[in-house]
Amino acid sequence: MPTSTPVCPESLKIARRLIGAARGVEFEQRSSGREPLFLPIQLSSTEPLDPQLEAYTRDVSEDGIGLLTNRPLDGMTVTVTMEVSGRRRTDTLQFRVHVNWSMPSGDGWYISGGAFLPMS
Repeated sequence: MPTSTPVCPESLKIARRLIGAARGVEFEQRSSGREPLFLPIQLSSTEPLDPQLEAYTRDVSEDGIGLLTNRPLDGMTVTVTMEVSGRRRTDTLQFRVHVNWSMPSGDGWYISGGAFLPMS
């Protein structure tokens, strides 16, 4: 059985904010499985990224995030920047993700799964 890596409090706060956005609420205290969340994002990395890279979120949980991109990202660590709108405000969130896997998903697109990392 796989063991889970502890999530840092900063990543957990970001994850809960994203889950709240997916549910259409400001903040949700309960933990849960994946929640659908489709938003455009910007990715950066210390590794070169294709300038034509398009990226979107697919879903989010307290442990990580699903991505939809037009390039495979498996094994990369990326910084995600995105805007999340709630009822009272819009936040720009930035967080790091290690992409554990990527697989083709249609004409030139890839789905990926990544784990939240500390921002350090």
